[in-house]
Amino acid sequence: MCNTIITNIEQQFIYTKPKICINKNCNNNKDFELIKSDSDFGDWQKILVQENPGDIPTGSMPRSINVILRDDLCEKVKPGDKMVFIGTVRNDLIYL
Repeated sequence: MCNTIITNIEQQFIYTKPKICINKNCNNNKDFELIKSDSDFGDWQKILVQENPGDIPTGSMPRSINVILRDDLCEKVKPGDKMVFIGTVRNDLIYL
């Protein structure tokens, strides 16, 4: 509304608008517009990874975890692939 550009808004795999305009003379808290030409976009893919049933004791249920693949790792795996992941665990997700 006041044409103030707000930069460096952290995104976590969902488009997040600012909570309020940083201009002290503006009280805008909902009418924001994304400037696509000034934005950086990246590919990501969420997959569910499960333990190999052959690697767990008989009668046990395989554990699973969601994994977020980013950039050039997207579209590289398919169901049934055996993979080794190295990344950061955050709130039941692994970010690679």
